[in-house]
Amino acid sequence: MSQKYKVYINNQLKVVGENWKFFKSKYLLVKAAGGIVYNANNELLMIYRNNKWDLPKGKIEKGETPKQCALREVEEETGVEKLKILDN
Repeated sequence: MSQKYKVYINNQLKVVGENWKFFKSKYLLVKAAGGIVYNANNELLMIYRNNKWDLPKGKIEKGETPKQCALREVEEETGVEKLKILDN
């Protein structure tokens, strides 16, 4: 049995299986990073853009690690500073 991938297109869940390579060929791969941010009260930080709720994230810049990108993007998009990454 082939592996199946779940993807969201226009806010609808689609399952892509046998034609995964074809599906990927229709989209541009963009390396990005972001974060799931909780405060001390365990409340989730989200942003609202393009008429939908989303996690803060963005493109990785040249010479930047995914962790550096995640911190930068979350700070830029939310204004929250002094963030730290928790490795579980």
